[in-house]
Amino acid sequence: MTAVGFASVALLSGGEWDSSMGVEGHQVKDGEDVQAFMNAVSPGYWKTMGVPLLEGRDFDDRDRGKQLTVAVVNRAFATHFFGNRNPIGRRIGFGTGPGFKLDIVLTNED
Repeated sequence: MTAVGFASVALLSGGEWDSSMGVEGHQVKDGEDVQAFMNAVSPGYWKTMGVPLLEGRDFDDRDRGKQLTVAVVNRAFATHFFGNRNPIGRRIGFGTGPGFKLDIVLTNED
């Protein structure tokens, strides 16, 4: 099997990209850690790294040219913010203060 992908923050580089996150339907509790570590990755990245997607889909040509409008999250994030509810199609956004936008959609299964 041959696959190729890239990431903005290289694995094991010691670098990080993080932000507080607002999540559709989630009320932040006092003292709750809503900081998420993230990375921008290309279509094929998960396959290249041997990481199976448990739900939803990988990034593909439908996502090209769009800036930060879809996301893949790990199980810990999904469980923390959505519990037993399906996270696919839910919206998230950077920040938690007044005026933050829920403008990123968790990838669907299409």
